[in-house]
Parts: sequence; C-alpha cells; structure tokens
Amino acid sequence: MNTIFNESWEQRLEMQFLKNDRCRKRAYICSPLSAKDDTDFLRNMHIARAYMYYASEKMGMYANTPHAYLPMLLCDKLPSERVLVLRFGLPDHETN
Repeated sequence: MNTIFNESWEQRLEMQFLKNDRCRKRAYICSPLSAKDDTDFLRNMHIARAYMYYASEKMGMYANTPHAYLPMLLCDKLPSERVLVLRFGLPDHETN
C-alpha cells in the first residue's frame, strides 16, 4: 500500500514552518482534541499533525492546526490558558 507517511513525516511537516512562502494557500485544520483520557488526548494531537501533513504534502497547502502542538506548551484544562490557545486560531481582526 502506498502511503505518504514514512519514518520522517513529522520532521518534514515541521519544515513547512521554516519556508517563507506567503503565496501558498492556507488550510485551517479542525479535528477533535478533547478525549476521555490522556492517551486519547495525545492520539488526537498526533492525528491533527497527520491531517496537517496531508494538507501540506498532497494539497500543497500551509496547514494551521494550533491544537496539534500548543497543548504541549499550554494546559487545555486551565481555563485561562485554553482561552489563550483558542485565540491563536482566530484572524487578527477577531482577537481585538
């Protein structure tokens, strides 16, 4: 079975952030994050990264998926940090 996912797919995904390609189409990836336990929570983060990679590799888009990485920096269970994370996904005019 052919697949775009290989051993280095996550490293290749991270490389999209180093490219300064402002003309590239953008995609905002929506997928579940919350889960019944921490294992499923981490699994949902990993799935979000896989969606990002697919959008980048197969669709040629710059994928924006805050919940794929931000929960490692901020705690989704703390209301003040959750509000901050949710604001990351909004366009500039909606954060004021």
